[in-house]
Amino acid sequence: MFDSDSFAIRNSHKSYISGKNYEDIQSQPSSPHKITRINDLKNQVENYLDMLESKVTMVKEKALSEFVIAYNGYMRQVKEDLKYLKEKSIEMEKYYKDNKRIQNMEQQLEWFREESVKLYNKIEVKNKDIFELKFRLQEVQKENEFLEEQIKQLMRKNKKYEVIRHTTSVVTEQAEQIKEQQLFCTQPRHKRIMSGQAQPKHIKQLQDIFERITHEDQNQIINEIALYVTFIENTQTKQIQLLRQKMNQAICQSTKAFATRSEYEEFFIECVEQVRKDIMRRRQNVQVENKLSDFNVFRKEDKFKILELVLMNDRLLQTLHQKLFPSSHIGQLLEPTTIQTEYQDILHQIDKKRSFSTKDRMIIKKGKLLYK
Repeated sequence: MFDSDSFAIRNSHKSYISGKNYEDIQSQPSSPHKITRINDLKNQVENYLDMLESKVTMVKEKALSEFVIAYNGYMRQVKEDLKYLKEKSIEMEKYYKDNKRIQNMEQQLEWFREESVKLYNKIEVKNKDIFELKFRLQEVQKENEFLEEQIKQLMRKNKKYEVIRHTTSVVTEQAEQIKEQQLFCTQPRHKRIMSGQAQPKHIKQLQDIFERITHEDQNQIINEIALYVTFIENTQTKQIQLLRQKMNQAICQSTKAFATRSEYEEFFIECVEQVRKDIMRRRQNVQVENKLSDFNVFRKEDKFKILELVLMNDRLLQTLHQKLFPSSHIGQLLEPTTIQTEYQDILHQIDKKRSFSTKDRMIIKKGKLLYK
């Protein structure tokens, strides 16, 4: 490349020498002076061309070195850029992998929460069933206790009737003895001392008379006692029926109150679950960069939302109004404490009516059976 350029520059002096063509100069007659001049000019031109050639080579070498330096710097920059892009791509790949893992973990957490809510609802249903079964068990236990008390009262009555029968037999025996003594005292002395044949007949007749009289009196006393006992039993059965009706009414009212209370409790739980779903939806809409402390904690606006949802129920609002401002027509819902006190009063009245004593109804005075 350099030889061709130098050849062109070196032969260019043949085109112009002192404004004349080279051929014209050669056609002219030569002289020694001119030849020496031409040789000098030729040497000058060749020196000039050598100088130019050296300068051109220097310029080309400088340009080549600068190009090589610039190319090396550019390639170094390209390598650094490629290295940075590679690191950035590795970092972004790692970030996307971590982000995908976080999304999978969030999906798993959401699934666990939904399953926990389902289990919570099942537990609530089971608790309601358990509460109803406990209530029924308590009612059955109360019924068994009531029947046991009735059996005990009947056994006490049986014992009291045996005591009455024994007392009546003792009274009749005492009355017979007194009558025999009175008859024996009223007879004259010569009649009292009778022969061995007539005395047994007379005593036998008297004994028959006394036995007949005492037997009628005993039957009469027994009939009167039976009539009195049947009267008392009838009154007691009527009172027990009235008390049972009251107790059934109280049980119905208590079950109604429990059903209403459970309905309100279920409505309140539904309101809370709806607000919790709103919180979870808000949590899904928030990005990962926003670091919120805890979405399970109800904030102030969430509590206001629960109150708004609760107060949307007209029946619950009416019940709250009746509880806060009681009036004369209120009394549909019963408190558990009042129901328990009514149960206790009813059972106490039943025990009081059924645990009467025969000593209060009957006294024995001077060999006679008297009634209060």
